[in-house]
Amino acid sequence: MALKPLLASKHIVVTDKALLEYLNPGPVIDLAVGLLAGLGVALSNIVLILLTVIFILLEASSFPVKLRAVFGNSRQAFPQFTRFVRDIERYMVIKTLMSLATGILIGIWLHILGVDFPILWGFLAFLLNYIPNVGSMMAAIPAVLLALIQFGIGTATIAAGGYLAVNFILGDSH
Repeated sequence: MALKPLLASKHIVVTDKALLEYLNPGPVIDLAVGLLAGLGVALSNIVLILLTVIFILLEASSFPVKLRAVFGNSRQAFPQFTRFVRDIERYMVIKTLMSLATGILIGIWLHILGVDFPILWGFLAFLLNYIPNVGSMMAAIPAVLLALIQFGIGTATIAAGGYLAVNFILGDSH
């Protein structure tokens, strides 16, 4: 509930000019700008790390060939390494698919609730889902705070419940 209607319900009439004299929106805007700037830095670092991991995994499949060339034995087998690379690749495919499903479901849920920027929050949920245990919680914080600011405690609770439901169903079971 907004402040002005709340005060009006208590029979306190306040003009916009009087509210702006007592409530300075500058620090709140500065905080929001700082949070968004930090979020931008975090997202760029996450994307950089994700791209590095992808390139390493793409290169890993040719690593046994390079080892054979170094050791001069073209028939040398590296079964443990090959199995390890195959397991990592399978894990990354499954993790990516589960993260993609999480991001899509979160984006749809926030869109249904009317929270601003649902595609951004879904993308953030997709990216941060790669971080074990805390990534999903970190993704939920800004979207739930925005829902709280935008609509109040009820919608924020429903948004948080959606995050919990999606992460419970798709979460750390993979």
